[in-house]
Amino acid sequence: MNIRHLVLFIVVLSIGFFLQQLDHYLTQWDALHLLRSEVIQRSAQIEDVMYQEDALRQQLKQAEQRNAQLRRLFPETLQAEQLEQHVAALASQHHIKVLATRTAINSRPGYSEATIDITLEAADAPAKRFMRELKSIPRRIHIVPPEKRGKKNIHLLIIVYAVPKEPIETFMPPHCIEMPAGLWLPPLQDRLTLLYKDYSKQCHFVTSYAGRYLEQLRLLALQKDNTRLQVIEQQLRNRP
Repeated sequence: MNIRHLVLFIVVLSIGFFLQQLDHYLTQWDALHLLRSEVIQRSAQIEDVMYQEDALRQQLKQAEQRNAQLRRLFPETLQAEQLEQHVAALASQHHIKVLATRTAINSRPGYSEATIDITLEAADAPAKRFMRELKSIPRRIHIVPPEKRGKKNIHLLIIVYAVPKEPIETFMPPHCIEMPAGLWLPPLQDRLTLLYKDYSKQCHFVTSYAGRYLEQLRLLALQKDNTRLQVIEQQLRNRP
């Protein structure tokens, strides 16, 4: 092999090595760009709450307490069978006979309802005491004015509600990756090193404050759930 062929071989080999390096670099850059974009977005969201820890915890506590109050009125499931048993037990305490019970379930926008159709045999005084206690149960119920049938039979409609919970946005803290080992040309090595350094800084920031961000997501979900429950409560309170 003469010198010309040797030089040409070295040039071709160098070009091939460079193209291989460039292709590998572009692959690394594309993957890193996606990871970096995600952690930058999360970093911006976390920065909004990272200096408000005390306020965030206080707001979360208040939202949880309010949600617990509303959820006693509006559980996630109808629990119609349990209510039927409660009504039967309450009737028994007042020496009231349950003649018939029928339950119908319907879906409404944002909630579901169960209508419990009950026929009772009771005198006026026990019936009034029974109604007072029935209205005092913790969950929200709607009682259609009872209809008297005959001397002692009372027809009663009890409507109860269930509201599904708002889903909480999920967030998995990122797994911060390191720059892969390998032989790189100096310009590409320098560029990748800077990119990974910037990405790593953002990524470790996100993982460090991930817990606070998850609290923020929970707070937003609870506030949304509370607002929806309050609107439904007002609508049902005004129901004829």
